[in-house]
Amino acid sequence: MRKPEPYFMTNPEWYYHDPKKMKYFLTDKAPREAVESYNQFYDVDNDIDPEFYHDVIHDAEIHYRERLQKEGKSSEEIEKIVSTWLHNITTH
Repeated sequence: MRKPEPYFMTNPEWYYHDPKKMKYFLTDKAPREAVESYNQFYDVDNDIDPEFYHDVIHDAEIHYRERLQKEGKSSEEIEKIVSTWLHNITTH
C-alpha cells in the first residue's frame, strides 16, 4: 500500500530536493498549507530517527550507484535512474 504524496509535493514550485543532504526543502513560493505538510513530513516525533533514515538512504544510494556503474550504465543514465528511485522511495 502506497502512502499518499505529501501536500507540499503536489506543486513542484514549492519544493526541491538536495541530493547531497538527501532532503527536500521548501521554496519561498510554498503556501502555509505546504509548510504545514512539510513539517508533518519531517516530524521529528516519528518512530524512526530522521538522521538514521537519511544515513540508510544515503548508503543505499551509494550501493545502487556502484551497482549501476558495474552494469555499464552511463553517468547520465545513473543520475536519471537514481533520481527517479529517490523520488519514489521518499514519496511513497
